[in-house]
Amino acid sequence: MTDTKEEGEDDDNTNVDTLSIQQLLRLDKKQSHPELFSSTSSPPPYTFVTKLDLFGCGLSRFPDGFETALPNLSILFCAQNNFVELPAVMGACPRLQMVAFRHNQIAHIPPDALSPQLRWLILTGNRLATLPETMGDRCPNLQKCMLAGNRLAGPLPESLQRCRALELIRLSSNRLTAPPVVLWKYLPRLAWAAVADNPFLNHSAALAVNPTTTTTTDGGDSSSSSTTTTTSLPTLDITISEDDPILGQGAGGVTRKVLYQGQYVALKEYGGAMTSDGLPESERHWATVASQLQCDAVVQVLGQTATSGALVMEYLDGYTALAGPPSLQSCSRDVYDETVDRIVMTTADAHVLISKLLQTLSRLHAAGICHGDLYGHNILVRPHQPSQVRLTDWGAAFGYDVHDARYAPYVRWMELRALAVLVEEVQEHFLTHKNREPSPLLERFINYLREELAAAHASVMEEKDGDDAVYNLSFETVLVWWKQQQLSDMARQFQVDE
Repeated sequence: MTDTKEEGEDDDNTNVDTLSIQQLLRLDKKQSHPELFSSTSSPPPYTFVTKLDLFGCGLSRFPDGFETALPNLSILFCAQNNFVELPAVMGACPRLQMVAFRHNQIAHIPPDALSPQLRWLILTGNRLATLPETMGDRCPNLQKCMLAGNRLAGPLPESLQRCRALELIRLSSNRLTAPPVVLWKYLPRLAWAAVADNPFLNHSAALAVNPTTTTTTDGGDSSSSSTTTTTSLPTLDITISEDDPILGQGAGGVTRKVLYQGQYVALKEYGGAMTSDGLPESERHWATVASQLQCDAVVQVLGQTATSGALVMEYLDGYTALAGPPSLQSCSRDVYDETVDRIVMTTADAHVLISKLLQTLSRLHAAGICHGDLYGHNILVRPHQPSQVRLTDWGAAFGYDVHDARYAPYVRWMELRALAVLVEEVQEHFLTHKNREPSPLLERFINYLREELAAAHASVMEEKDGDDAVYNLSFETVLVWWKQQQLSDMARQFQVDE
């Protein structure tokens, strides 16, 4: 018989305030560490421990000697415990690269808790009001930073502009009264960001798209004091059953295949909890707003259910994700091992796919909508006709004021970096490695994006006081370049040698 344990209950009735290293390891939710249960088990250091999952163990501190007892610890999950500050010992662990303390009560990060080798910091759903002023100096290799659902009011530390490896950050559902310009403007690799549900944001994009949108102020006991926007949707009388097939499941909710009026629809029920991207309600809102732009490459929203307010969307029969989500090893980059085998993509398919996505992104940003999570794993395609494409998952999306020169250009540059990564991955995994026939057009496009983004970043780093000129790089200019290149290629195909 398998013993079960309530969340927060400790093995052997151990007092969590007087834990030994061995007792701590026995709380690990994912690993057995059989060496620890031998009567002849050796004392620390325990060099075999590289990953530790201490979910819901009621911990508020670690045993003395933690850093020397676990010299090879690389990944630490410590969600739903009772820590009120990030343990300073984290910074003394010589190989620790991933630190995750979701949904604790952390209100303080001691500077010593941050180390140079840290790549992945997850502090979603805590009580942080500030970040250490030296964070950028201490974390030069930080690649992914998850801070949604805290109390950050800003301004963010200027030292963050020295986190030059940072590619993804989540700041949704905080209390930021000014845009995080120090991130968008100065970080050359930042490609994915979520900032919804912060006071500085302007929801004019949503109001322009849907005149029935209403805005309300959050008056509850929330970590965010910003306004939240809700969008009016048709109400559909749909009955949901536990027997309805699950199409997808994540932190934000469950999507099912449901029969409605003789045809299938995709129905997403949202959980109420804060996710790593932010509030599920924000995803629901931006999925609806984006759908109303009538872009061919966006999943269409049909309405909401009368009972639970679940989102009702078009059902995409036979579609699959272009990529798998990032792994613990790849950190912020998608994994293509399995999808490359499933998807048959010709060069022509790749060109159409990129064209549709570029046109969709141009239209979204013209309306002041940033997707924030432009990844292959959020793009659905038909395996044998990948030019049929849909952009999904709006959990990181946000609306912004396209006329706000403080930050709007840098938001566009950020999402263009994500597009550049995606084009590089399509070229590398499908056309070069699988087909052994890389596309000259995509190669030119990749070089163009790299050069333009580098020039845009250089213009910011070299700008002079009082110089308000912003480098002219937007989705519109990129789309014009792409179309001109396509026309040039077509013209060359029809040239006749004299």
